[in-house]
Amino acid sequence: MGNESENFINLGIAYQFIKKYKKAEENILKSHHLNTKNKDTLKLAYSSMEIANLYYVQYKDSLAIPYFKEALRYAKNSTDLNILSSAYLNMAVVEENEKNYQEALSHRKNYEKTKDLIWNRDKIWELSQKDKKIAATINLEKLKTEQKKRASIYI
Repeated sequence: MGNESENFINLGIAYQFIKKYKKAEENILKSHHLNTKNKDTLKLAYSSMEIANLYYVQYKDSLAIPYFKEALRYAKNSTDLNILSSAYLNMAVVEENEKNYQEALSHRKNYEKTKDLIWNRDKIWELSQKDKKIAATINLEKLKTEQKKRASIYI
């Protein structure tokens, strides 16, 4: 997030934790406005979700739900699997609370698929890092062997 937008959202979250909801709303909405102006889908997904969560903890579902839906729309257009995962999970909870069980199940399945993608990505990264270390060790051993051969040739 851009510095100004990030500062507003962090301030808003801090106010939310101490239950100063009006101040939280002001700051998160400022962040959302800046993100809208900059047309950054990832930041918009994040700020939309924070607004939704703020309203949801206050039982203002009619205000929260459109922002949860907006967050999911933006998350689908970003490349960040973590925000997408959170958006699906939030929508699953919302739909379940609204007794829309089919929609809740669909969102839950998408959440699980996204979590699997994240896990797979992380495991692939971890394995590739191990492969690099093994390759480096093998190359180092080859280099040492080659140096010993050269040393023996000189002797």
